[in-house]
Amino acid sequence: MQSNNVLGYEALARGPNEEKAQDMFYEANRIGLSRELEIQCMQKALANAPEGVIFINIQPLTLLYLLNRLEPLPKAEHVVFELVETEEFPFDYKSEFVLSIKELQSRGYKFAIDDMASGFNRLELVQLLHPDYIKLDKPLTNGSFYSTVILKNVVNMAKALKIKTIAECIETPKQLNMVKSLGVEYGQGFLLGKCFSLTNF
Repeated sequence: MQSNNVLGYEALARGPNEEKAQDMFYEANRIGLSRELEIQCMQKALANAPEGVIFINIQPLTLLYLLNRLEPLPKAEHVVFELVETEEFPFDYKSEFVLSIKELQSRGYKFAIDDMASGFNRLELVQLLHPDYIKLDKPLTNGSFYSTVILKNVVNMAKALKIKTIAECIETPKQLNMVKSLGVEYGQGFLLGKCFSLTNF
């Protein structure tokens, strides 16, 4: 946020006819192929990624699937697995899940907790997984009084835990100045850079 340098890119999935990710995953889940689709999306993103860090959205249980089904794993040095909010934290697999994260971290992979304000059990994930980044979504970056007070405290918590923060949905100069003033390290949003297409299915 201070140097205006690009840290990396977040991969977004679209179908052959520009279908949105939620529609593709709804259908894949209906026929029992959501894990396979998620892995295919990840492989496409990594194969076509630009230079630099690539953030890959992934559901918690897919990480268990990764270690069991996908070998060899992609190179670690440019990959950040971004745990998304669409799936609840797998309480029944808590120990196995945490061990999987630790195994991937030992191989050099980094982790981000997505949508800090919107998802399931985000604070527990922070406590258990010690992520490298947390992403601050629109409910925290919209500039209202309550959201700004909460955002300030989340940023202070992250700094105390040595976790880097990324503000999402930055669309106005006012938002940009606000998150900068609170000490957020990184940002993304249409004000900073719009999406561009690499490939599709």
